[in-house]
Amino acid sequence: MNFLCIGTAFLLFQLNFGWTSNYIVKLIGFVIFLVGLGELRDLCRAQDNPGEKTVLLGFNVSRQLEELFKNSVSEESSAGFSQTRLAALELIRKQTAVSAGMCLAAAACRFVLGLVKLNALLDNLFSAVLGAAVTVMALSLFDLVLRYCELNEKYSQTNRFRFLNDVSNIYRLRSAYNKTAVVTLICLGCDILNRFIPVEFISGAAGLGLAVGKVILYCMIAFTVYHFNSVRTDCNRKYDSENNTGAV
Repeated sequence: MNFLCIGTAFLLFQLNFGWTSNYIVKLIGFVIFLVGLGELRDLCRAQDNPGEKTVLLGFNVSRQLEELFKNSVSEESSAGFSQTRLAALELIRKQTAVSAGMCLAAAACRFVLGLVKLNALLDNLFSAVLGAAVTVMALSLFDLVLRYCELNEKYSQTNRFRFLNDVSNIYRLRSAYNKTAVVTLICLGCDILNRFIPVEFISGAAGLGLAVGKVILYCMIAFTVYHFNSVRTDCNRKYDSENNTGAV
């Protein structure tokens, strides 16, 4: 959970869509999340390593994640749950790696566009498309990882498989993230209106909304990281008490 907590600040942070630095910050978040998911995989194996490896072929992890967890608890032994949660986590890691690659491509594209010096309309168009795509990928990844943790707590058959002692920590994280996602999407909409609507009143109002929204967004990101840190510390405390060793 340590790297996931750190990566949250980078993954959700928003800068100007026309800046290459915005995509570099997001890329750092994707990479840290990739490392954090490896850390979470190690935690799952430390809790229970089923030995056999399950590979999910053609499984839409974003849409069918709860179905996967629900089916795994119908097994007579805990091996089914352990195998399937590791398999689902591996799919999420692959999706994260793809998202990181796409974010890197967006950063490179934004850098090249800055050198080419396009006219304002085309520059705004490319910035809006790249910025919206990377923002949606970041929100989707965070939601997917958070949902994975929520479902693990919901369907774990015993306390041994849970990540937390106090599941309310993850509920508070969900609440903070949902608010952050809403503010992020509002800022995205204001940015697009400000770039493309030539009506002075609308573009001015959108610009003001974007400025105010960014301040609120940074506060909400801080709250989200704060609640993720509570999840992280609870997870580490649980692991330490059960294994009498260092934090995971």
